[in-house]
Amino acid sequence: MVMCESQKEQLSWYESNLPLGERKKRGHFSTPPALVEAILDASGYTPEANLTQVRVLDPACGSGNFLVGAAQRLVAFGRRMPLAQEEHAALISRNLWGLDPDPVACFLAEMQLRALLRDADTQLHIHQADALALPWEPCVDLFVANPPYLAAKNNDLSGYRFAQRGQSDSYLLFLNLALQVVRPNGWVGLVLPDPLLARSNAATERAHLLEKFTIHHLWHLSGVFAADVGAVVIVAQKKSP
Repeated sequence: MVMCESQKEQLSWYESNLPLGERKKRGHFSTPPALVEAILDASGYTPEANLTQVRVLDPACGSGNFLVGAAQRLVAFGRRMPLAQEEHAALISRNLWGLDPDPVACFLAEMQLRALLRDADTQLHIHQADALALPWEPCVDLFVANPPYLAAKNNDLSGYRFAQRGQSDSYLLFLNLALQVVRPNGWVGLVLPDPLLARSNAATERAHLLEKFTIHHLWHLSGVFAADVGAVVIVAQKKSP
């Protein structure tokens, strides 16, 4: 299903009406659909693959662009198989997960998914929660995220269990989360600020990433978000480099 323009406008009003200062304070910058599609392609999450057992998590889902992109591919996969309606609903319920502390963002994410699926009954796992505060074990096959870029100097992040000594900005906590929860041979597709590539406070995370993952793609972007830094996209698989 392709969303009409009025639906798109209703779903984009929240972010577009937030003042830029408030968006920066919250780290609220949605991932453009074209970038979502590129990351899913690079991660091998396509309708031609066997998506039956691929659990997708966006731990900072915002209004749901990554989840919608993944759901579109699950729908196409279900048609290709083909799957019965109840099997397809169970697949979506089991394998698509989104978390965000913002209740309005969670509501918009669910609206997007239900508009795509044309289904009011499928149980969707979109939850208002702080992913960094939850206990985790390896349970994810594709970890996709454009997490908030919140600096430790402006926010007290010391209470999170992934926080390291020194300045551990929020995006580094999400990178640490990805390293922990992705199962062997699983994938990560992350949109992160480009200081990750050079700053000393990210040295530990860079080392862990290079030790535990094979990096398939590294894209450096500018001008994609109305933020003060460029972005780097990392698409990597959890297997020996």
